[in-house]
Amino acid sequence: MKKVFIKFLIALPIIMGVFAIITLSFALLDTGTLWESLEKDGNVTSALQYISLILYRLLIYLLPAVVLWLTSKRFKTKKYGFLECLNFQFAIYTILKCMVVLFALDYLLSIKMFNAMNNYVVIFGYVITLISKKKADLGKIDLLEKENAK
Repeated sequence: MKKVFIKFLIALPIIMGVFAIITLSFALLDTGTLWESLEKDGNVTSALQYISLILYRLLIYLLPAVVLWLTSKRFKTKKYGFLECLNFQFAIYTILKCMVVLFALDYLLSIKMFNAMNNYVVIFGYVITLISKKKADLGKIDLLEKENAK
């Protein structure tokens, strides 16, 4: 458990940094105004509008894990597998979404970035697990064993 926590603490600034760079880059390119009609009308008015939205989502959902994986391969301080990098990324995104909802930032600041994330994380995690044929192990909790030890 301690090793996983240390790896998580190392992964946190890398994933958050890449996420921030991607988001700031798209904000500086003023893509928010480009995507407004998509949100209001649901109509795609240009190919650039649609392609930029898809590019943004692909980048924020895949690039942080890829950067963490390549960084760990390069520096070899902590060895991360690609699936572990995705797990850390999605755990961090889920924590962020919880904070946004808990502090009502989605209403106060109109943060809608994480609205579609829940479905994506579940479906993508399932597909990756099927492709890699790895089983998800959540550990074992034996309550009876703890009571018998008393």
